[in-house]
Amino acid sequence: IQVIEGLSEVEANQLFLDLNTRGKKVALSKRIAYDSRDDINMTTNRLLQSNKQLQIAGVEVEKAAVKRPNNKKFLSLAQLRNIVGIFLTGKDVESKISVKMKDNVNFQDGYELTSVWLDELFKLYPAKKIGDYELTMLASYPLVLALVHYVLQNTEKCTVKEKKQLIVERMQKLAHVDWRRKQ
Repeated sequence: IQVIEGLSEVEANQLFLDLNTRGKKVALSKRIAYDSRDDINMTTNRLLQSNKQLQIAGVEVEKAAVKRPNNKKFLSLAQLRNIVGIFLTGKDVESKISVKMKDNVNFQDGYELTSVWLDELFKLYPAKKIGDYELTMLASYPLVLALVHYVLQNTEKCTVKEKKQLIVERMQKLAHVDWRRKQ
């Protein structure tokens, strides 16, 4: 709520028109950061605040996407939100700011699965360099998404414990891959 006092009727009318005709849509990153009604947003923000490796890798909170090669941050907040959404729902949630969740979705489980995956990812390539497009293929968001889908493939009927184990096993199978850009 914004209260403005001391305006004449003409100024108040002009302000009303300006606010309603020239207003800008709030950026996706700001909606994710501040919309506490959306559980995926809250889980994404919690993960960002608690995961030290992710903080080192960098998350772009001002833009919807990371422009390469100049920006060395690993993901944008919108991209991280999509990844969290995939671990929660099994589906991409990228373009939908508000996702209707099923009653059986456990946000703590999604948080833990995403955390396990991130821990394994940063074992494959150091967090400090993972966002540098000139050094690693893992700075490519489509490749990161492919890894998320790979670790979750055919896990719909698994328990959370089984999913965690599969995530670790599948990510460890990729340890031999040379993730450098020139490969």
